[in-house]
Amino acid sequence: KIRKVNNTNRRFLAAYKGADGIKTGYTRAAGFNLVASAERGGKRIVATMFGGSSTAARNKRVAQLLDMGFERAPATAKLQRPSLPPYDQNENETGGKTLRLVTAVKRSLRPKMRPFGKASGPEEVLLADLPEVLVQPDDILTAVQSATSGAVAVQVSASTFDPEMPVTAPRARPP
Repeated sequence: KIRKVNNTNRRFLAAYKGADGIKTGYTRAAGFNLVASAERGGKRIVATMFGGSSTAARNKRVAQLLDMGFERAPATAKLQRPSLPPYDQNENETGGKTLRLVTAVKRSLRPKMRPFGKASGPEEVLLADLPEVLVQPDDILTAVQSATSGAVAVQVSASTFDPEMPVTAPRARPP
């Protein structure tokens, strides 16, 4: 089945006179974002908006920023074009030599484990008693609550375990 997806990116391009390029984005943390460029009367303005509450609010604010830019931009500004990089010098430096690179890893980039206690012996994993809860397959909330309330895993080294030392288990945060 073919579905039609409405693309809202063209709304700004069609609504703002002179708009010729945009990039939109959205995340929960950053909100509705837009970078837009427009050209009018030989002036090019680029505006950026982060944290919009909606597509319409974002587009409205970017239009205001572009309007403000066109009003305040000077009519004439000196343009200083950068000089071209010296391409000829780079060709002579290598002189057509073949460079061989060794890319094999000689040692592990993974950091070494810190020793635990005096000797690093075999490790045991102690699990708290898990409550037996019958969970329906579709009852996700109950499954998550039962898993976070009673299941506590503590990892200790067998060589440094002291049965008389009290073990404090972390508790789940209240909902």
